[in-house]
Amino acid sequence: MKYIKHFLMLALAVVFFTACSEDPIVVAKQTNATINLLNPSESVDITSFEGAIITFTELNTKTTTSKRIDNNVVELTLNQGSYEVSINGGVKYSLNGEEQEGNIGAFVSELNFIEDEQTEDVQLSLKSFSKDFIIEEIFFTGSLAPDGSSYGGDKYFKLYNNTDEVLYADGLLLVQSRFLTVDKQDYSPNVMPEAYTVGSMVQLPGSGTEYPIEAGKSLIVAMDGINHVELNANSIDLSTANFEIFNDGFGDVDSPTVTNATNLVENIFPHGRGFDGYAIARFPEGVTADSYLADATNKYDYDWTLVFGTFSFDESATSFKLPNEWILDAVNLSVESEFQWIVTDPSLDSSYTYCGKVDRDDTRFGKSVRRKVLQEVDGVRLLQDTNNSAVDFIPEASLSLK
Repeated sequence: MKYIKHFLMLALAVVFFTACSEDPIVVAKQTNATINLLNPSESVDITSFEGAIITFTELNTKTTTSKRIDNNVVELTLNQGSYEVSINGGVKYSLNGEEQEGNIGAFVSELNFIEDEQTEDVQLSLKSFSKDFIIEEIFFTGSLAPDGSSYGGDKYFKLYNNTDEVLYADGLLLVQSRFLTVDKQDYSPNVMPEAYTVGSMVQLPGSGTEYPIEAGKSLIVAMDGINHVELNANSIDLSTANFEIFNDGFGDVDSPTVTNATNLVENIFPHGRGFDGYAIARFPEGVTADSYLADATNKYDYDWTLVFGTFSFDESATSFKLPNEWILDAVNLSVESEFQWIVTDPSLDSSYTYCGKVDRDDTRFGKSVRRKVLQEVDGVRLLQDTNNSAVDFIPEASLSLK
């Protein structure tokens, strides 16, 4: 009997091992992966990650693995395979020595993990800074004609959609400052901490959704929307500008091909040496151009003492003002040899940019101030915006339209 028992036990063992050999247990090979997260650009240094997540999706099985990002080196173990990698979340970063907060993202369509130990670099990208348009470029100097005379009809403003969604230019306000950066006066009361003093202002037309501008695209507001090359061989073609500023009664040219902005306060005439400031803004919901102009609280009465040599004169004036919270972006222009002050609250712009290092610098013609590109991903630019024109703009830049 005991031999029969031994035989049965041996037979069961054979069956067991035979079954195992037919259906072996497969252990997936794994990779100890190290992911180096690269800063968006040389000028951006990420100092901390605030809830950012990295996610790996295996392309064949669609299984996902996610991990919270604590620093710019991510280490984890993955089953070997092909993965789609995405990153999203908040960060704090240093830009030109100033601490900022924002969001980052990254996407890699395929990374193949096939080694026991493997290191890969993933390029991070900052997402949009702003919630609306910003000023990309101001061409205020005009150009020189072949005979050496100055030509000023070709000035323009270039605005940029620095977000990741479609924006509508409908209703945008373009504002020229009342005060000059080369003439500091003790205006009383001082409203700069609360409001922007308007020298002139136009509004772009539209009922709300008539003028869409895609993310990463620009729009041009020309002083004269014509082909200026026909009048000045050294100039540019603005006949395809999005809008133009038509100042009726000043011998201005009204282009038949470019839509006019609406003049709300006086007339915009960019100072050819850059002694003023500009802002773009929007009226808040419930405020229209008519209601703004009719509201006495939007008027600013101020006094100052004008000193001229040994003489002084008491002066007073009334201008319109825009609350600072309505301002989307602001830029101060000046010249180093003449600069006295900025004409905005520092929260809007804390310095200035320029064309020409001294007053009446003839080298300024044909040049503009252009905002710096912080990063470019798949042809889409993210422009630098720290509310400091001295570091955000390239002074004496070549024209983007030439």
